[in-house]
Amino acid sequence: MIDKHVNYIILLGGITNVICIWQIPGIWYYGNSFAFVCYSYALNKIIKSTVTMLIFALCVSQLIDELIGTPTEIEVVEYVSFFLMLVYLKLKKR
Repeated sequence: MIDKHVNYIILLGGITNVICIWQIPGIWYYGNSFAFVCYSYALNKIIKSTVTMLIFALCVSQLIDELIGTPTEIEVVEYVSFFLMLVYLKLKKR
């Protein structure tokens, strides 16, 4: 059974995606990233595994990149967060 708050998180992500369909200027990248954070959080709560945690961390990294960087370019934040996640997973295995 899925927790009630997870259903609300999925609904929030869906509403955000619907808003992004209207292509309001300046909202597409932020809205999509936020929706994927919602979906990956819910997935991580439903299926607790290293893979779903990695997906969630990468989605959060992408949202941070959209908020503080240029949405259409690859920024240093993406590389650093991916590297930190790999280090975390490597240390977690030990």
